[in-house]
Amino acid sequence: MYRTRALDLEERFSLSYRNWFSRLISKWHLTPLKTFGLVLVYNMVTNMGGAWYFHAWHKTVHNGQVISGLLQEPGAWAIFLIAQPVIFSIGVWVLKAPDAMIGEIINSGALLYSSKVKEALRWGHNKIRNKYLYGTAWGVAVIVQTFIILLEKGIIGNYNPTWLNISPIVFWSRTVVAIIVYYVLSVSVFSGAITVLTLNRIMSCEGVIKVIMYHPDHAGGLGAIGRFVSNVGYLAFAFAVTIVIFFWQAKIASKQASNTGWFIVSIISTIVHFSISLLVFYLPIRTTHNAMRAYKTRVLTSLSTVLNRNFKKALLDVSREKRPAFISDLAKVQHVYRLYNHAENLPEWPFNISMIRKYFSLSMSPVLSFALSILYEWIVMKIQSGPTTFP
Repeated sequence: MYRTRALDLEERFSLSYRNWFSRLISKWHLTPLKTFGLVLVYNMVTNMGGAWYFHAWHKTVHNGQVISGLLQEPGAWAIFLIAQPVIFSIGVWVLKAPDAMIGEIINSGALLYSSKVKEALRWGHNKIRNKYLYGTAWGVAVIVQTFIILLEKGIIGNYNPTWLNISPIVFWSRTVVAIIVYYVLSVSVFSGAITVLTLNRIMSCEGVIKVIMYHPDHAGGLGAIGRFVSNVGYLAFAFAVTIVIFFWQAKIASKQASNTGWFIVSIISTIVHFSISLLVFYLPIRTTHNAMRAYKTRVLTSLSTVLNRNFKKALLDVSREKRPAFISDLAKVQHVYRLYNHAENLPEWPFNISMIRKYFSLSMSPVLSFALSILYEWIVMKIQSGPTTFP
């Protein structure tokens, strides 16, 4: 995820976003891994340090109210230890990843850098540099965090005081970071969506790709597209872990360690999460798959035409008893037939097995772990309850 190839695309064709966050990345020479570490340290200092300083590690009484401590809030740990650092890292990665992906498939020879491709890239460049995009991202961030604050303050729903309410310092240090996180997440989603739409525009143009039979990426030279999509699995992993932990917290709070209701919830959650993960993986590569399949069809059709023409000529030589010509034409038939057999193995998808394994292991492992644990508890409950008797 953290390594991308450098590419000097012309500035007017670049898909890199430009805002205060990108300037900060360039100024501090941030990498996704370095960003992950910095956000992790900041969150640990502000959250854990604040909880320690204001005596909010465990349950405590504040202003006459019982407040749950940080140790009783596993969801908060998932957010500031996993979700927020990963989101910031994705924001850094997605700054250069689109240009690196396009550059790699151009350098591999699988994509012809033609006027059609430049036109599609210019369209994507104009979209990603639109100033209203970042205003929308700020709006989304403020609205989402405002809604969360209303929930936490009890203005919407029930008010459950937590360690965040122990001091305004703790509350606002977390709120400011949360707004920035939602902003970076929004920009990353917008950037990813524009990149996918730009890629679809490129792949919709006829004759701009050439699937390479024996390329090291085992995807016809277009494996950079599959890697780009598979790296989204890190973001899916962060979301899945956070959701699962909140599920566990709700399960514990409901004082129902094992029951049929939670078993059904786990099954539905797994199916929904898998369906969303599958769509997120498939939709960005759908147009590329169609372009690769169309290229393979054109190659096979051309070889089939040549093969049938040579075969008919060889049969005609047999009927006319032209042995030297027959031997020559038969050799051509055998040669084209071997080419046809090789062409049947041209890749039709811009990914390989390792990319699929990486994406789905990241996106599905937290949810599957939760579902399997619930299934285990449900089976144990059924065994301990004994056989069902009927009158």
